[in-house]
Amino acid sequence: VGSEMCIRDSYRDGSSIIWYKEKERFVKEIAKFSKKDAKTYDELYEHWMTMGMFISGFLFNPPPKFSEIFAPLEGTYEGREMIWLMHANTHEVIDSIFESPQLKAILAIMITQTGVDYDALGTGFYVPNMIIETHGTGISVGGSGELAKAMGRFIEAHGGVVMKEAEVREVIIRNGVATGVRLKDGKEIIANKAVVSNLSPTITFGDGKLIPEAHLDEKFMSQVKRWRAGNVALCTPHFALSEPIHFKAAEKNPEVDRCWITCNCEDVNLMIRKQADIRKGVISKEFGNMIVQCTKEDPTQAPPGKHTAFIYEYAPNAKIVEGGAETWDKVKDEYAEEIIDFTTNVYAPNLRKSILKTYTYSPTDIARQNPSMIYGDFSGGSMEQDQMFMLRPFHGYP
Repeated sequence: VGSEMCIRDSYRDGSSIIWYKEKERFVKEIAKFSKKDAKTYDELYEHWMTMGMFISGFLFNPPPKFSEIFAPLEGTYEGREMIWLMHANTHEVIDSIFESPQLKAILAIMITQTGVDYDALGTGFYVPNMIIETHGTGISVGGSGELAKAMGRFIEAHGGVVMKEAEVREVIIRNGVATGVRLKDGKEIIANKAVVSNLSPTITFGDGKLIPEAHLDEKFMSQVKRWRAGNVALCTPHFALSEPIHFKAAEKNPEVDRCWITCNCEDVNLMIRKQADIRKGVISKEFGNMIVQCTKEDPTQAPPGKHTAFIYEYAPNAKIVEGGAETWDKVKDEYAEEIIDFTTNVYAPNLRKSILKTYTYSPTDIARQNPSMIYGDFSGGSMEQDQMFMLRPFHGYP
């Protein structure tokens, strides 16, 4: 299920901007803050629709060589602009095109939620993809776990077998070929066609991992060892609520309270400062977050009349955080309380009183529960220039 409203951002003065799936409605939202930006967005939309689809092709297919990307682009102005996007950072791109702090802010926080470092070079190409956001946002009825269950049923319906609680300890290598896996209990499962791992490269390859270095090329292992997780992780308080969250901005625009995803980010500079803190391992006390209330779209996720929500607060991963991974165990609950206080005082006056129960996941918790989310990174590895396109995850090894 989903909504015609993708997301919204609100501000301390009670104003807000709602990102509608329908372009014309969103253009009207932008015009409330800048008629120039509304005109620019409208004019860029069709051009960047083509550009965004071109870029998306790289993200959902085997990565092409750089020469295959750049050579066709070098001969036209539009192509060279594409090359610039693929080298600039998102901050530079957004700042060079738009003037409205409100539009810049919602673009900044939307791009950050993909795990991108807002100031990292080579991330500018995400901007067209955000500008042409038309599919909206959706959730699985019953919770995100239902999607995994449905995938399992699909596999089983086509003759596959899904084994739960079956930890793989190693990949069986015979004559230099991966032939199967050995489970924690010693059971061996031999493959008919191939062995495929969806785990992080640093869990799959290397001594003490699923495939020891003795079976791997030295040049390949050098790339495994320099692979980096993304710096940006999430500290996420989850709530059981007695009522839906009400936002101050709804007093000026009641549509705000209909949005099930809401951003609370005043301006781009806040995100820049927050990203700078994250790179230093500092747990920032400048809050710019995203609130998700799934029960506004799917009431089955709570008892009748009750609601659930969680807050994404961007934070340093469990490796770079000051004091190490255990720091999060010590401070996560206190930090969650600070997030709640800030959000209640500035944006959502009934949040504190509506909370029945809170459970907070820190980057360290996330890393412990999902080994592939290295240090709590949710982006599948850093998305800076040296880990994108044909370099993702490793060059020369498709």
